[in-house]
Amino acid sequence: FEGLTRFMGDGSVVPGLAKSWDISADGLSYTFHLNQGVTFHDGSTMDAEDVKFSLDRARAEDSTNAQKALFADIASVDVVDAATVKVTLSTANGNMLFNLAW
Repeated sequence: FEGLTRFMGDGSVVPGLAKSWDISADGLSYTFHLNQGVTFHDGSTMDAEDVKFSLDRARAEDSTNAQKALFADIASVDVVDAATVKVTLSTANGNMLFNLAW
């Protein structure tokens, strides 16, 4: 499993499955631009629908994901296009990029 972001040994957050991101001025919207050409172990291509599915599943009410609490501030995940996903928060969270590295 790989996250949209990764964290390094020094605590810095770097791109993972997302090659870049934009954060709205109010800190509530994160638009992730995904790396293209990423495939799953079976050879199928990863896209924004997969990111949405994974985040929605991890934060679902019945989720048993060990990192579920890290996603508690996510209000919605929307597919903009195949290579872009928008994550909207219910409240600004300065740790969100770090949280998405888990």
